[in-house]
This record gives sequence, C-alpha cells and structure tokens, in this order.
Amino acid sequence: MILNLMLFISGFVVLLIEPTSVIQLVAAGALVVSGVFNVLLRTSFTYVLFNEKTGQVYIGRTSGFGKPINVLKRRMYAHPYKILGFGNPMIDKAMQGIKGYRAIRGREQQLIDSYGGIGSVTVANKIRAVAKRRNNAKFLHNQSNKYFGKLHHYTGISKT
Repeated sequence: MILNLMLFISGFVVLLIEPTSVIQLVAAGALVVSGVFNVLLRTSFTYVLFNEKTGQVYIGRTSGFGKPINVLKRRMYAHPYKILGFGNPMIDKAMQGIKGYRAIRGREQQLIDSYGGIGSVTVANKIRAVAKRRNNAKFLHNQSNKYFGKLHHYTGISKT
C-alpha cells in the first residue's frame, strides 16, 4: 500500500515537472494510473485458518486483485502456518479500496479478539493485528464497525 502511494506521488510529481521527453511523460502517466488503479481496485479481506489437531484458529488479512477466493488460494500457497497444520481457509469479510483496507485492519483485530485474543489457547496468532498504542487503532476499529458491524468491543488503549 505504501509503495503504491509512493509510486502514485512520484508519478504525479514527474507530471508536474516539465517533461523532457515523451517517454518520461508516458512513464509518469503510467505510474499515476497504476497507483490509482491499485488504491481503488485492490480488495482487502480477512480470513480464518483452522487447525484440526490443536483446535486453534489463525486470523489473517491479505489483499489483491480478482475474486477473493483466488487471492486466498495464492496466499495459501506459501502460508507459513500451513506447515503447522492450519488449513481449511474461510474468507470472513472483503471490501475494495482504501476504505476497505482500513476496515479490514480493524476487522482482523476484532476477529482475533472474538476468538479469545492474543495469548488465548484458541488463537495461534502471536501478535495483535493492530497495536494497542497505535495512533489510529480506535479509528480502524470504528471503520470495521461501520462497514461490517460490531464483532467485539475495543481492546486497544483509548486516548483521552
């Protein structure tokens, strides 16, 4: 996401500077178009993996282009938890664009919390999806609530 934003900005800056050649103009335009395409059309989603032996779940998020099921298949190809016995992936929620990215970030944390949270015997995740002290943690939580409904109460640190 950050790389795409940097490509978009660099392409836009090059367009603002008087181009020295048609190739430079075309390249800058392509960077701007690809950045916009990526931000608007990328689908982000949460997924759950199950481990039949341990009874644990692993909660994750990913993004890509195309149908979420196809993106998830590509993600599962080399997923590090696959060798630990996690499989049977289930897509939870999906949404396109920058708003989708933010809502999915909050949704991932709410899903982890709904299964017991980090440190629970039922959750295999080792770290929180959204750090408790992250500046926009409450915002991400609220974006998830707005687009997907409340799944779990806020577990971060409230800034007053």
